[in-house]
Amino acid sequence: MHVRCLRSERTLAQPDAHYELERQLDVGLPIMSWFQSWTNGWLTTQARQAESTGHHLLICLEPALDSGVGVPFTDILAGKWDRRLARFFHGAAQHGPGVTIRFAHEMNMPQYPWSVINPRSSAPSLDLWLDTWRYVVDRQRAIGGNVRWQWCVNSIDIGSMTGTFAGLRVVGSYGLPVRTRVVGDSSALLVGETPGAPVELRAVEPSI
Repeated sequence: MHVRCLRSERTLAQPDAHYELERQLDVGLPIMSWFQSWTNGWLTTQARQAESTGHHLLICLEPALDSGVGVPFTDILAGKWDRRLARFFHGAAQHGPGVTIRFAHEMNMPQYPWSVINPRSSAPSLDLWLDTWRYVVDRQRAIGGNVRWQWCVNSIDIGSMTGTFAGLRVVGSYGLPVRTRVVGDSSALLVGETPGAPVELRAVEPSI
């Protein structure tokens, strides 16, 4: 397992907050991270600011609208969002330091509309979930650029991460948010499920 904790994580796209954290820690954090809903396109202003300081972007692309309503995976797979995705991926392709996209993260947590264990999931079957994940990656790769994809599960798991791995063809790294009381079992399950590529600890949250 290869572990990296080289970035900050912000809910909003705020490069200045990242720079302030670097200043406070007196250390460079080469990966800048933020979350984006399906409603938002490529954030050109923020991305250019990050590029000017050589920061790689890690973008959590959530298949849900700003309202919190999940985007049906059947619609994504049917190509109804292809134009919006293409615009986003063209922006990512132009980001020189590179981009990692964390799509439909923590699908093993029931509160997310795209979760495989949410009873009202926007992806009501595992096959649909996997097919859509691969479809979105293929749309990006048709455009190109220094972009890779991260499969991210939550470390608090009840076994539902098993079977959701989309395959080494489309996954470049694995993300795992860590809490010290559960990392042992969860990291072992993650590596057992997804051998062959680096694991990134998304955040370290000590439990007391």
